[in-house]
Amino acid sequence: MKFIKNLLPFMGMGALLLTASCSSEDVPEQPVAGEGVTFTVNLPAELQSRAAFGSGLDAVNLTCAVYEHGKKEPLLINGENNTLTATFTNLKTTVTMNLPRGKAYDIVFWAQNPDAPYTFSATDHNFNINYAAVNSYDEKYDAFCWIEKNFSITTATSKEITLYRPFAQLNVGTMDTADAKTFKLDYSRSQITVNGIYSQFDFLEGAEDVQGTVVGVPADVAFPMSNIPTGETFPVQVEGKTIDYMAMLYVLVPTQKMITQVTFGVKDQSYKAFTFENVPFQRNYRTNIYGNLLTAPAEFNVVIDPIFNTPDNNVVVNNVVVNDAAALDAAFSAEGDANITLSGDIANAGRLQVPAGKTVTLNLNGHNLGNVCLEASAAGSNLIINGEGTLSGSNGTDENPVVWVGAGNVTLNGGSYVGGTDMNNVCNSTIYVNGTGNAIINGGTYSGVKYTNGKYYVLNVNDNTNGTIELRGGLYIDFNPAADLTDGSKIYVATGFKSVNVAGTTNYQVVAE
Repeated sequence: MKFIKNLLPFMGMGALLLTASCSSEDVPEQPVAGEGVTFTVNLPAELQSRAAFGSGLDAVNLTCAVYEHGKKEPLLINGENNTLTATFTNLKTTVTMNLPRGKAYDIVFWAQNPDAPYTFSATDHNFNINYAAVNSYDEKYDAFCWIEKNFSITTATSKEITLYRPFAQLNVGTMDTADAKTFKLDYSRSQITVNGIYSQFDFLEGAEDVQGTVVGVPADVAFPMSNIPTGETFPVQVEGKTIDYMAMLYVLVPTQKMITQVTFGVKDQSYKAFTFENVPFQRNYRTNIYGNLLTAPAEFNVVIDPIFNTPDNNVVVNNVVVNDAAALDAAFSAEGDANITLSGDIANAGRLQVPAGKTVTLNLNGHNLGNVCLEASAAGSNLIINGEGTLSGSNGTDENPVVWVGAGNVTLNGGSYVGGTDMNNVCNSTIYVNGTGNAIINGGTYSGVKYTNGKYYVLNVNDNTNGTIELRGGLYIDFNPAADLTDGSKIYVATGFKSVNVAGTTNYQVVAE
């Protein structure tokens, strides 16, 4: 099955507005120990007009916790408990708390559905997610929070606050259900796996201007096979096309945008699950993947769609299979990120440059590239190489390494890299950093020609630049990458790794300690 993938990112933003209440029945009499603060909490009008997915209607329970600013032990609220709770009615609720004057506080607001598998802890100032209990594509997993930091009071007052999702919402839709029915494909249930997501959120961790942060180790989560959503309108409309919902999930993600993998499958065992590479997730945004998911060839799009803001990015990702130099060059040059898979050897691949702001993921797929120079020199360019195959540099040309890093970044996960010679029949570098960028080597084999001064320039960083090469793996032929053979101060073995000799050889392997 051959797929072409166009990915774009989207957002759903929930908020809770807090306004003053002047009614005596809304504000109970306050103890003399402090001054009263009234929070009237409601969801914004933008949510009320949206479809059920992302409406915020299911986050009906509000929990509050109070901490002295900069400390992490919860205080008693109104002299009773370390949490204060309320229930939304018609998207609105009111809470009142007594706070002593002269001190500053950090106040946590957390809204969720009571049936959601989230555990709030005022003592640990966090919430935890039990992904194993997420058993359907359900709006009840939506939730909102806000941390009002460094809040102080001098007299009875009210405060307006907006709460936001700590989640990204993932929506998956397809435009080819008619064809799938013709082929009698059973797509009544679907299954999603998302790589590298978090299950714990700490309200008080992070910088002063950060609204909490994910903590712990990210993990790949395979959500259970579930009935596809029904009765919902997919958030993206394509003229002349009907997009049917296949899945909807809420995923806990870091403050900054993350890029990961999403795998999609359906109930029918004849359907081969498909993995979308380089899928962007961003807190309080929706990520929409849509296209012809059930039949091939397929076109996929991912869009970040906001409630309040203009989208901060639009990414088009093309999934292409190539076996000749012209097609490979076109895939590197085309607009949008690209996932490129080799289907044959290319003897004369030539110089291939990743444009500014673009990510190219190259899967060698067991094939070879000869006379090649892969370059990530433009600002924001990213090159990722996966799989097995040999990449050979050219001979007789000056400054023509196999991989050239300028202002971009390179991640090498596999492959065998063989450096060539220059016009004077001495060595060219194999991996060369000549700028501000960085190369991370997780795997692969690296070799080249020894220079006349006895040094290897298999790994080389220009002395006049501040780029780096970080080693987390790889086999290095005839030299020890941990020794100062080239630019030792800029080529280093990452923390937690070491370079070890391969017994009986002059080769070295970088492995975990």
